[in-house]
Amino acid sequence: MEVSSLQTSKGPPMSSAQVTTVKPVLEPERYMSGNDLQRRHNISILDFCQSTFLQDTDDTTQILDVGSGTGDFTRDCLLPRCLPCRRIIGVDCSWDMVEYARRHSSHEKLEYHLLDIDSDVTDFVRCHGRFSRVYSFYCLHWLKDPAVALKNIAELLTHDGECLLAFSACHWPGAVWTLLAKMERWAKYSDVSKFQ
Repeated sequence: MEVSSLQTSKGPPMSSAQVTTVKPVLEPERYMSGNDLQRRHNISILDFCQSTFLQDTDDTTQILDVGSGTGDFTRDCLLPRCLPCRRIIGVDCSWDMVEYARRHSSHEKLEYHLLDIDSDVTDFVRCHGRFSRVYSFYCLHWLKDPAVALKNIAELLTHDGECLLAFSACHWPGAVWTLLAKMERWAKYSDVSKFQ
């Protein structure tokens, strides 16, 4: 079976199965300069909920961070709270973010990979296995159909795996962004070639 591929302006070719929705390109440096409030909120959630996990981590524990972005939160905040562990894999749908995380947030226990959580995860599971824990901080509300992502997270977990998912129950910026993109004045900012 032949699989067509799409070449984005940055990153490796993506199959049509990987490209499910148009997502905004986030510039890693700009994101880093403006995520302090979100980072503090994520730490509060993590500190409050971390002790509620039923199983402790050990040297065999494999952890997934969905929407890891620049990787700094994964390295500086999540990793210290999850040791000991085998590894934490941070995933993001943005190739720019994955590359940035690999360059600036590396650690021997961390890996960063491209994964669109609302697309098929079968190959990812085949390559990396299942995870004892899945974390995601303020990523899932950006998706067109978060239910698909939740199903995929269940697929990524071991049979006794646990997850901590923080996301907005109602997310107006996405709706506003879509409406603005339809207006003539702002349409130039909705160019599909600028999205991954």
